[in-house]
Amino acid sequence: MASSVLVSLSKKIIKPFSPTTPERIYKLSFNNQFNSTQYVPIAFFYPNNKVFKPNGMRNVIENSLSKALAAYYPFAGTLRDNVHIERNDIGADFYKARFDCPMSEILKSQDRNVKEVYSKDIPSNVIAPNRKLVMVQLNQFDRGGIALSVCVC
Repeated sequence: MASSVLVSLSKKIIKPFSPTTPERIYKLSFNNQFNSTQYVPIAFFYPNNKVFKPNGMRNVIENSLSKALAAYYPFAGTLRDNVHIERNDIGADFYKARFDCPMSEILKSQDRNVKEVYSKDIPSNVIAPNRKLVMVQLNQFDRGGIALSVCVC
């Protein structure tokens, strides 16, 4: 079995579609103050789809993320401390990755960790100030198929 290799990775910052409200500081609720110290990773795997081409899919995801950041404006900011979000419209990190293996190799291999489809830029010190709240990565595989991974703080 060939090992999967990440052959390309690009990064782009996606800004909100429209400017958000003028209020710049958003106070987290009591519960969110305790949960804001970790990223919650989610991955969605989609088999080969003849309808969307990978570049077309990337454009759809980028546009949708931009509109979602405008609607859910606190996610376009940064975590100032564990109590406040600074709504500075800095946006979300968007990564595009390409693997030289089929998606099935990552999903079926027992010695492989699915963490390969998540960005390596997730900080180990999640309490660091001024960190972004959302990271999205679009992964393309040989023979088609994509994985969309999202990390939300």
